[in-house]
Amino acid sequence: AKALQDAHFHLAINHFRKALAGKPDEALFHADIGLAYSMVHNERLAEIHLKKAKSIYPSFFKPHFYLGYYCYETKKYRLAAEAFAEADKIVPGVVPLRLFWGESSEAIGSFRDAQELYKYVYQADPQGDFGRRARSHLIRLGVLE
Repeated sequence: AKALQDAHFHLAINHFRKALAGKPDEALFHADIGLAYSMVHNERLAEIHLKKAKSIYPSFFKPHFYLGYYCYETKKYRLAAEAFAEADKIVPGVVPLRLFWGESSEAIGSFRDAQELYKYVYQADPQGDFGRRARSHLIRLGVLE
């Protein structure tokens, strides 16, 4: 299954390489290829393309969110929290983003921020996977019983 997933992302990378050849300054292509590179664990190229997308179009949600998620997945929690905060300014209240932001905040010791983010996620998605995960964090932190 992992090989199939990696093959899928390599096809996507080839697709976006061709697209970038025609439009090298298209932020969407840089954001999407950056995400694809992160999924095949090419951290250097993921970071290059995600940062390029942000520089081309600073008010575009995707590169900030993808960069945050990439940093979250690679345990660069401070950078993840910063990227998620920027993405949240552009499109506030995205439930998965706020959960990952909360987990990143907690990992760097910002417990108050983490609790507020977890509370938001739990209230916004009480029956969903993200809400249940936020609820378990709130219980673990002693906020909920």
